[in-house]
Amino acid sequence: MEKYEVVEHTVEKLDQQLSSGFESDQNFDLVFIEVYAFVLDKLREYFYLFKKSNAFLELENEIRKKERLYEILVEANLISNQ
Repeated sequence: MEKYEVVEHTVEKLDQQLSSGFESDQNFDLVFIEVYAFVLDKLREYFYLFKKSNAFLELENEIRKKERLYEILVEANLISNQ
């Protein structure tokens, strides 16, 4: 089953449960777990792609610059590190 087929199947099951009023909490829990697992997998996949992108490298560089600026400002007593 392709990933999108799994999503469609899960959405269909969720729709059926909603229309039937969730006969048991266990059915809802199972559907929720399936959707939750799928979303987590997608987030991992997209984060992995993001970490390989130029945007991630630019963000890392910007963070390093901001951290260094903060250190300089603290050393010069222009701000406190509290």
